[in-house]
Amino acid sequence: MFRLWIKSLLFGGGLPVTLFVLFCAFWVLRGRRRRAARIAGAGLFVISVMTWPGVADILAKPLFYWAEKLDRSTACLADPTCTAQVIVVPSEGIHPSGYLSEVTWLRLQKGISLWKEGKAPLLLLSAGKGSPEQRRSGAEWMADAAMEMGVPREVILLEKVARSTHDNAVFSYNLLKAQGLTKVFLVTTPLHLVRTDATFRQAGFETIPVRAYSPSSFILSLDYPSWENAGGIYRGLNEYCGLLVYKILGWL
Repeated sequence: MFRLWIKSLLFGGGLPVTLFVLFCAFWVLRGRRRRAARIAGAGLFVISVMTWPGVADILAKPLFYWAEKLDRSTACLADPTCTAQVIVVPSEGIHPSGYLSEVTWLRLQKGISLWKEGKAPLLLLSAGKGSPEQRRSGAEWMADAAMEMGVPREVILLEKVARSTHDNAVFSYNLLKAQGLTKVFLVTTPLHLVRTDATFRQAGFETIPVRAYSPSSFILSLDYPSWENAGGIYRGLNEYCGLLVYKILGWL
């Protein structure tokens, strides 16, 4: 039982707290109780903010607002003249075994829905390999899922190299430009839409941005303090940092 408890502290969700407690104990043992108390107070404040319900959702609200302004799917579905040449679906993440993440499923289902509505004749799936050991690309796993949902293989295009949003844009453009295909429906989740749309436009695409979401897509934190809430903060900060870095690098 003791070994199980130690393993949980070191390798489970309590790792940040474990490291923090050990750090404070180190300072106390060195006789620096006052400094340890200050560090403990600051650390507890940071931990409280990171795990508190709603903080991640507040952080992400501007991204959700911008994504809603960009999303043209509602108006486009009602307009039979609103079409594109290709529907592009970038992956969020795929397990080496081929398991699609929930976010990737949402994007793929929305892309297939647009295809079934006749909004574009082709579906481009963009995802490379998560690691060199992975025998198939994420795009191939996505294609398998798409065919199971009724999409013929002949209308599916695969971009099998990308490992980032920038890769998704550049490699997809290189693949489609050669065929004269540059007007696309761009399908991704709300948190990711602002950066993705700007990156694809910078690469050379004419985009029609579309949000793929479920009610849970707009909730990054639980209703009670939890380290899962810190994960929501990480996702939000990752998008803001991505926007900044991509802007500096000229990718937006």
